[in-house]
Amino acid sequence: MILDIIIILVLALVGIGLLILEIFFIPGIGIAGIGGIAMLAGAVWFAYEQIGTITGNVTLITSLIVLILSIYWFIKGKMINNLSLHKDIDSTAPNNIKSDIKIGQEGITISQIKPMGQILIDGNVIEAKSENGFIEVNKKVEVEKIYSTYVIISEIK
Repeated sequence: MILDIIIILVLALVGIGLLILEIFFIPGIGIAGIGGIAMLAGAVWFAYEQIGTITGNVTLITSLIVLILSIYWFIKGKMINNLSLHKDIDSTAPNNIKSDIKIGQEGITISQIKPMGQILIDGNVIEAKSENGFIEVNKKVEVEKIYSTYVIISEIK
């Protein structure tokens, strides 16, 4: 009798722990969630099968109440605040392209372009992309298109 109660408690507590783990730490429907549901169902089934209907009902209701209170405690308590980020990202991508950069203007690569890298045009370091393959360092390039944060270039041969 005591061993049966210990088995029910262990199954229920492990099941609740796995469900909390699934909900708050490993989102999605995965092994922890399925295992948690299986453990809780096993605890309830074991209680009905081995001890009786009253114990099965008590196990079912108690497991649901403990699970709901645990979820509430995680959401409303300070535990979830310790796990979440508290900073808003309010930055934007830098707009490095100066208005004096023109199509056809020449520059030199200061990093490998594979397919993105940096070029130097009139003392300005600019993000660049090659649509025609990789370009090595210190190669002359020409601006083909201009976007808000980078330019499309081709190597001058």
